[in-house]
Amino acid sequence: MKEWYTLKELLAVGGLPSTPQGIILYAKRDKWRRRRVAGVKGNIFEYYVYDMPKSVQCSLGVTQEALLQQEVIDDIQKENENFLNKILSDIKNVLVNNGVSKIRENSSVTKEEEALLSYYRKSSEKDKTIILNMAETIYKTSNN
Repeated sequence: MKEWYTLKELLAVGGLPSTPQGIILYAKRDKWRRRRVAGVKGNIFEYYVYDMPKSVQCSLGVTQEALLQQEVIDDIQKENENFLNKILSDIKNVLVNNGVSKIRENSSVTKEEEALLSYYRKSSEKDKTIILNMAETIYKTSNN
């Protein structure tokens, strides 16, 4: 049973808009999962059949048995997600209670500064020199 369908495949299916733009809007509104098609140039996506309306699923040949199996899988995934979120929340609480997270909060470093630092660290030595010279020039120019 196929689980992922491209826009091209969905254009001929009844119960869906007849244009690619219409299907994309429909999919976004109903929060269909999508993934990029591997090995194809451009932004080509395929959409998850079990996020589509039941009428579309029937048109695509999804059986009642497959729907039930997918519901069980979705329920298990939701339970796992809730469990992991609780664990992450507990870890965050432990870090906050022990003062670890407060270090980040007190160090008035903005997201932009973090991004600059990240780019700087990933640069070659030659590029680091150029970045420092540019920053110094900008600083001197803005303070005159």
